[in-house]
Amino acid sequence: TNPIELTAGATMPTALPVVNATGGSGAVRYALFDKDGTTPARLPEGLKFDEATGTLRGLVPPTPQEGRYVVLAQDAGGGEASARFEWKINPQLQISFE
Repeated sequence: TNPIELTAGATMPTALPVVNATGGSGAVRYALFDKDGTTPARLPEGLKFDEATGTLRGLVPPTPQEGRYVVLAQDAGGGEASARFEWKINPQLQISFE
């Protein structure tokens, strides 16, 4: 899996899609879990996961870090599917004079 890469301290101007569910019946809801797939995820402060759309939004943490998660999609008919995703927060671009 290729990680979603973000820049430390950046504001996401729009919601960032994490997954896209197709098929099933009726409306789909999403749940975000830690990499073990059973513990509800705790995202860094400033980031939020939208359970209605399966997207991330908010302010990217100011320090580089990585995260691994499982997204569970559930449709109105009781169907379920899951997928793993990773994100990586890269340091901000810097320049120096010598």
